[in-house]
Amino acid sequence: MTEFPIDLKPLGGPHYNGEFWPLTPDEVSSLENTIGWKLDPYYINFLLEYGVSRPVLPRRILHEFKDDDAVAIATFYGAPDGVSKSILSGASEFLDGTPLFVFADSDNGLFFMNEENQVLFERAGVNELHLLADSFSDFLQALVIDENYV
Repeated sequence: MTEFPIDLKPLGGPHYNGEFWPLTPDEVSSLENTIGWKLDPYYINFLLEYGVSRPVLPRRILHEFKDDDAVAIATFYGAPDGVSKSILSGASEFLDGTPLFVFADSDNGLFFMNEENQVLFERAGVNELHLLADSFSDFLQALVIDENYV
């Protein structure tokens, strides 16, 4: 079991039943085949352990942008869930021909991973990618809890 620097909880509601939706090893292979590159082993461990999940309270965890703006992480994607949080369904959504896949969402945009396993963010309606971290591990390490977020 890998230690992650973030406390997560499963999604609620009748569909998720308060359970995590991790990927199977076969689904990880399918994702890698779809995107055309190997994922970072640290991120693979995250997918195999948690999958569809969200940060625990205090409600949101924020990542600071260089312009002192921040964005809340709402949901990490995972196994095919029949709703909208499947990492496999976002694996073919390449932005402007750039090989990316959606791995998480926020209230105002989407988090992507590219073929170098870097983490990027696109604000809804802006169509501009911001590099947030050089790896998924660096991304998680950089997250801060905003106790003032309501």
